Amino acid sequence: MPALPTIRLPGKTDRTSVETEWLRRADYDANIRRVSLFIAVDKRLNIRHTSIGRVCMKATSGFTLIEVMIVVAIIGILSAIAIPAYSGYVMRAKIPDATSELGARRILTEQFFQDNRQYSDTPSGAVNPACVASTAGNNFDFDCSAQTAVTYTLRAIGKGSMAGFVYTVNQNNTRATTIGSPAPSGWTGNPACWVTKKGGEC
Repeated sequence: MPALPTIRLPGKTDRTSVETEWLRRADYDANIRRVSLFIAVDKRLNIRHTSIGRVCMKATSGFTLIEVMIVVAIIGILSAIAIPAYSGYVMRAKIPDATSELGARRILTEQFFQDNRQYSDTPSGAVNPACVASTAGNNFDFDCSAQTAVTYTLRAIGKGSMAGFVYTVNQNNTRATTIGSPAPSGWTGNPACWVTKKGGEC
Protein backbone atom coordinates (compact mmCIF):
# COMPACT_ATOMS: atom_id res chain seq x y z
CA MET A 1 0.00 0.00 0.00
CA PRO A 2 1.44 3.43 -0.87
CA ALA A 3 2.35 5.69 1.99
CA LEU A 4 -0.63 7.52 3.32
CA PRO A 5 -0.51 11.27 2.79
CA THR A 6 -0.52 13.43 5.81
CA ILE A 7 -4.07 14.59 6.48
CA ARG A 8 -4.68 17.30 8.94
CA LEU A 9 -8.15 17.22 10.42
CA PRO A 10 -9.43 20.04 12.55
CA GLY A 11 -8.89 19.21 16.17
CA LYS A 12 -7.05 15.92 15.35
CA THR A 13 -3.28 15.60 14.99
CA ASP A 14 -2.84 11.91 16.00
CA ARG A 15 -1.26 10.05 13.00
CA THR A 16 -2.59 6.70 14.23
CA SER A 17 -6.18 7.97 14.05
CA VAL A 18 -5.66 9.13 10.49
CA GLU A 19 -4.26 5.75 9.38
CA THR A 20 -7.15 3.95 11.08
CA GLU A 21 -9.64 6.11 9.20
CA TRP A 22 -7.94 5.34 5.89
CA LEU A 23 -7.95 1.59 6.58
CA ARG A 24 -11.62 1.69 7.52
CA ARG A 25 -12.44 3.46 4.29
CA ALA A 26 -10.33 0.96 2.29
CA ASP A 27 -12.23 -1.96 3.83
CA TYR A 28 -15.51 -0.23 3.05
CA ASP A 29 -14.48 0.24 -0.61
CA ALA A 30 -13.42 -3.43 -0.82
CA ASN A 31 -16.82 -4.53 0.51
CA ILE A 32 -18.54 -2.32 -2.04
CA ARG A 33 -16.55 -4.01 -4.84
CA ARG A 34 -17.51 -7.48 -3.50
CA VAL A 35 -21.19 -6.58 -3.50
CA SER A 36 -20.86 -5.24 -7.07
CA LEU A 37 -19.26 -8.51 -8.11
CA PHE A 38 -22.13 -10.49 -6.58
CA ILE A 39 -24.63 -8.36 -8.49
CA ALA A 40 -22.76 -8.95 -11.78
CA VAL A 41 -22.72 -12.72 -11.17
CA ASP A 42 -26.38 -12.51 -10.22
CA LYS A 43 -27.27 -11.04 -13.61
CA ARG A 44 -25.21 -13.59 -15.55
CA LEU A 45 -26.29 -16.74 -13.70
CA ASN A 46 -29.91 -15.69 -13.18
CA ILE A 47 -29.79 -16.21 -9.41
CA ARG A 48 -30.63 -13.97 -6.49
CA HIS A 49 -28.99 -13.47 -3.13
CA THR A 50 -31.18 -13.07 -0.06
CA SER A 51 -28.16 -12.16 2.04
CA ILE A 52 -24.37 -12.17 1.79
CA GLY A 53 -23.20 -15.79 1.61
CA ARG A 54 -26.72 -17.17 1.02
CA VAL A 55 -27.86 -18.01 -2.52
CA CYS A 56 -31.31 -19.11 -3.58
CA MET A 57 -32.04 -20.35 -7.07
CA LYS A 58 -34.92 -18.70 -8.84
CA ALA A 59 -37.90 -20.94 -9.49
CA THR A 60 -37.63 -22.55 -12.93
CA SER A 61 -40.50 -21.57 -15.18
CA GLY A 62 -42.69 -24.42 -16.57
CA PHE A 63 -44.08 -25.13 -20.04
CA THR A 64 -46.44 -22.63 -21.58
CA LEU A 65 -49.88 -23.65 -22.79
CA ILE A 66 -48.81 -23.16 -26.42
CA GLU A 67 -45.87 -25.54 -25.96
CA VAL A 68 -48.12 -28.19 -24.41
CA MET A 69 -50.66 -27.84 -27.23
CA ILE A 70 -47.92 -28.21 -29.84
CA VAL A 71 -46.66 -31.42 -28.21
CA VAL A 72 -50.19 -32.82 -28.02
CA ALA A 73 -50.77 -32.00 -31.69
CA ILE A 74 -47.54 -33.71 -32.73
CA ILE A 75 -48.44 -36.82 -30.73
CA GLY A 76 -51.88 -36.86 -32.33
CA ILE A 77 -50.46 -36.65 -35.84
CA LEU A 78 -47.95 -39.41 -35.20
CA SER A 79 -50.64 -41.62 -33.69
CA ALA A 80 -52.95 -41.08 -36.66
CA ILE A 81 -50.19 -42.26 -38.99
CA ALA A 82 -48.37 -44.89 -36.94
CA ILE A 83 -51.26 -46.81 -35.35
CA PRO A 84 -53.08 -47.66 -38.63
CA ALA A 85 -49.79 -48.53 -40.29
CA TYR A 86 -48.85 -50.84 -37.44
CA SER A 87 -52.30 -52.47 -37.41
CA GLY A 88 -52.07 -53.11 -41.14
CA TYR A 89 -48.62 -54.63 -40.72
CA VAL A 90 -49.90 -56.98 -38.00
CA MET A 91 -52.80 -58.11 -40.18
CA ARG A 92 -50.55 -58.75 -43.18
CA ALA A 93 -48.32 -60.88 -40.96
CA LYS A 94 -51.28 -63.15 -40.12
CA ILE A 95 -52.43 -63.75 -43.71
CA PRO A 96 -49.72 -66.39 -44.43
CA ASP A 97 -51.38 -68.56 -41.76
CA ALA A 98 -54.23 -68.96 -44.23
CA THR A 99 -52.39 -69.09 -47.55
CA SER A 100 -49.68 -71.51 -46.46
CA GLU A 101 -52.18 -73.93 -44.94
CA LEU A 102 -54.41 -73.77 -48.01
CA GLY A 103 -51.41 -74.56 -50.20
CA ALA A 104 -50.51 -77.55 -48.05
CA ARG A 105 -54.11 -78.83 -48.05
CA ARG A 106 -54.35 -78.51 -51.82
CA ILE A 107 -51.30 -80.76 -52.20
CA LEU A 108 -52.94 -83.33 -49.90
CA THR A 109 -56.13 -83.18 -51.95
CA GLU A 110 -54.29 -83.79 -55.22
CA GLN A 111 -52.41 -86.69 -53.66
CA PHE A 112 -55.72 -88.13 -52.47
CA PHE A 113 -57.10 -87.83 -56.00
CA GLN A 114 -54.07 -89.65 -57.43
CA ASP A 115 -54.66 -92.54 -55.06
CA ASN A 116 -58.45 -92.72 -55.26
CA ARG A 117 -59.38 -91.06 -58.56
CA GLN A 118 -61.76 -88.73 -56.78
CA TYR A 119 -61.66 -85.82 -54.34
CA SER A 120 -64.52 -86.91 -52.14
CA ASP A 121 -64.37 -89.62 -49.50
CA THR A 122 -64.52 -93.12 -51.01
CA PRO A 123 -67.14 -95.79 -50.31
CA SER A 124 -64.38 -97.91 -48.86
CA GLY A 125 -63.90 -95.32 -46.12
CA ALA A 126 -60.88 -93.37 -47.39
CA VAL A 127 -61.19 -89.80 -46.15
CA ASN A 128 -59.74 -86.81 -47.94
CA PRO A 129 -57.57 -85.35 -45.13
CA ALA A 130 -57.54 -81.89 -46.67
CA CYS A 131 -61.29 -81.55 -46.19
CA VAL A 132 -61.29 -82.45 -42.53
CA ALA A 133 -62.44 -79.29 -40.72
CA SER A 134 -59.95 -77.77 -38.33
CA THR A 135 -60.43 -75.01 -35.75
CA ALA A 136 -57.00 -75.35 -34.14
CA GLY A 137 -55.47 -72.30 -35.84
CA ASN A 138 -55.06 -69.02 -34.00
CA ASN A 139 -56.30 -66.83 -36.84
CA PHE A 140 -58.17 -69.10 -39.28
CA ASP A 141 -60.42 -72.17 -39.37
CA PHE A 142 -60.21 -74.55 -42.33
CA ASP A 143 -62.73 -76.74 -44.16
CA CYS A 144 -64.11 -77.69 -47.58
CA SER A 145 -67.08 -75.64 -48.67
CA ALA A 146 -67.74 -77.87 -51.69
CA GLN A 147 -66.53 -81.40 -52.24
CA THR A 148 -67.52 -83.81 -54.97
CA ALA A 149 -65.74 -86.58 -56.84
CA VAL A 150 -64.25 -84.08 -59.29
CA THR A 151 -64.39 -80.71 -57.52
CA TYR A 152 -63.50 -79.15 -54.21
CA THR A 153 -63.10 -75.74 -52.63
CA LEU A 154 -60.83 -75.34 -49.65
CA ARG A 155 -61.54 -72.44 -47.30
CA ALA A 156 -59.66 -70.50 -44.66
CA ILE A 157 -62.13 -68.56 -42.53
CA GLY A 158 -60.73 -65.74 -40.43
CA LYS A 159 -61.47 -65.39 -36.73
CA GLY A 160 -60.48 -63.03 -33.95
CA SER A 161 -58.69 -60.04 -35.42
CA MET A 162 -58.93 -61.67 -38.88
CA ALA A 163 -62.72 -62.07 -38.77
CA GLY A 164 -64.29 -61.16 -42.11
CA PHE A 165 -61.42 -62.61 -44.19
CA VAL A 166 -62.13 -65.74 -46.26
CA TYR A 167 -59.52 -67.26 -48.55
CA THR A 168 -60.34 -70.09 -50.98
CA VAL A 169 -58.71 -72.33 -53.58
CA ASN A 170 -60.33 -74.98 -55.80
CA GLN A 171 -59.35 -77.92 -57.96
CA ASN A 172 -58.31 -75.58 -60.77
CA ASN A 173 -55.97 -73.73 -58.38
CA THR A 174 -58.21 -70.70 -58.67
CA ARG A 175 -57.54 -68.50 -55.69
CA ALA A 176 -60.01 -65.95 -54.35
CA THR A 177 -60.50 -63.67 -51.39
CA THR A 178 -63.74 -62.49 -49.84
CA ILE A 179 -63.58 -59.74 -47.23
CA GLY A 180 -66.57 -58.39 -45.36
CA SER A 181 -67.64 -57.12 -41.97
CA PRO A 182 -66.13 -56.92 -39.38
CA ALA A 183 -62.85 -56.59 -41.29
CA PRO A 184 -61.18 -53.15 -41.00
CA SER A 185 -61.96 -50.50 -43.58
CA GLY A 186 -59.69 -50.37 -46.60
CA TRP A 187 -59.53 -54.13 -47.03
CA THR A 188 -61.43 -55.44 -50.08
CA GLY A 189 -61.76 -58.85 -51.64
CA ASN A 190 -60.47 -60.08 -54.97
CA PRO A 191 -62.00 -62.98 -56.96
CA ALA A 192 -58.73 -63.74 -58.76
CA CYS A 193 -56.09 -63.95 -56.00
CA TRP A 194 -55.28 -64.05 -52.30
CA VAL A 195 -55.33 -60.48 -51.01
CA THR A 196 -52.30 -59.53 -48.91
CA LYS A 197 -52.64 -55.74 -48.81
CA LYS A 198 -55.33 -53.11 -48.46
CA GLY A 199 -57.26 -52.16 -51.57
CA GLY A 200 -57.52 -55.74 -52.81
CA GLU A 201 -53.85 -56.02 -53.75
CA CYS A 202 -52.34 -59.50 -53.99
